[in-house]
Amino acid sequence: MRFNIGDAVALATDPTVTGMVVGGPEAGQYHIMSDADGSRAWMDAAHLRKVDAEFRWARHEHFMADLALQKFSNEFSDVLFSMGASRTEFLPYQFKPVLQFIQQQPHGLLIADEVGLGKTIEAALIAREMLARGSVDRLLVICPANLREKWKRELHDRFGISLRKMGGRDFQDLKVRYEREGYWPPFRGITSLEGLRST
Repeated sequence: MRFNIGDAVALATDPTVTGMVVGGPEAGQYHIMSDADGSRAWMDAAHLRKVDAEFRWARHEHFMADLALQKFSNEFSDVLFSMGASRTEFLPYQFKPVLQFIQQQPHGLLIADEVGLGKTIEAALIAREMLARGSVDRLLVICPANLREKWKRELHDRFGISLRKMGGRDFQDLKVRYEREGYWPPFRGITSLEGLRST
């Protein structure tokens, strides 16, 4: 096979080893400059094959670098910023709602399952992810009054989410600030269903 100077080539036996023709032919050999390190060597034409300019094999490290560049150039919708940020046992199914939530924003997500399968953990993982992304200014956890202290402690100890207890007076103050300033101020709170009804 004949090659021209400037052609992209690869080893016939290992298409991830690529280079460019920079000289030849001489006695059936071409001078090849390696893509990996820029070194040059004379190679027999029988050991080379031409690489389509639209499609080239890449070494693993080059592929990973290109993939990272693509990830940073676009919105992350399939990568979790908060992976490993909680003190919980890793159960893959509990991360499915997080991925579903970030892929369908700005819509919400209803988590409904049997008792004891980790709905609270799934909701906390979503909250932790949104905080890690910096995409929420306000977080309000609403639960039964008898679980408020337990949830407040669990979210702090296991997920690093600090919440303050909020009641009717706090919500009235927020409403006044909204009416005066035109926006809701940031907050992270926890309240009971009963406390919310009383506002």
